[in-house]
Amino acid sequence: MTNNDSIHRLNKLQMETIEKLAEILEPFKDVMTRIQSSITPSIHTVIPAVFHLREHLTVTRTDKQNEKKVRYTQGMNYFKTRALQLLNIMFEIQDVYWCAYFLNPKTRHLAGATTEEVEHCHELIRDLVEDEKEFISSTHNDTSHHKQQTPSPSPTAATQTPPRKRAKFMSKYENKTRAQSHSNNEEFQVYLQMFIDGLDNEDEDNDYDLETNDYVEYNPLYFWQQQQTQLKLPLLARVARRIFSIPATSAAVERLFSASGTLITPIRANLDPDT
Repeated sequence: MTNNDSIHRLNKLQMETIEKLAEILEPFKDVMTRIQSSITPSIHTVIPAVFHLREHLTVTRTDKQNEKKVRYTQGMNYFKTRALQLLNIMFEIQDVYWCAYFLNPKTRHLAGATTEEVEHCHELIRDLVEDEKEFISSTHNDTSHHKQQTPSPSPTAATQTPPRKRAKFMSKYENKTRAQSHSNNEEFQVYLQMFIDGLDNEDEDNDYDLETNDYVEYNPLYFWQQQQTQLKLPLLARVARRIFSIPATSAAVERLFSASGTLITPIRANLDPDT
């Protein structure tokens, strides 16, 4: 394409079309800005972000009716439909995102998820809680063995891997027939049914910050760091701390390395920490 052709095509563009495209793409900017945050946990925002984008890109009946009434509506509807298809094809909701979505007290009822997705998420959490219990038990047993003299292990026992590692290695092949203890099941149900003051009430202004005069996002770690939560839900609290330590994307880490590369160069390789 020559430069003259480019200028000709740019002049042909209608500002209304550009504004409509910008309106469609605006939620993508908001989503990427949030999930790339490195200040607060971000992994629990992935599924709400996907749900939000899916809803935004869904062509409604009103959009269909406006195709013959409003200019460019048919083209915008095609663009939204195609973008939704690519979103569903290229992005896979991994299990860790469901766990984080559930472990956020504000979204623990998994609004927007299908019945199959809810059951799958609950099964994932139960497995993680059971793994955490086995890990604590094995750690306790190892400590006890160090404190007292034990007989030499038999050859068959020596070839067995620890329970927790084996569960991870064999989870792909074993049937999900693990028996759930009463305490673990009770802890899971308590979390689902408990009333959390300031979160489960109908006051929509509980996230409003009077100092900034704006709504602030709830940090789920506030709930799991409370002593009463750790006493009531000890296993889930341990799982939550591990899950929320995972960033939604590696963008923040990559930015950090990029910034470090501009500071530490081959000719500035001996910088002191205080420099």
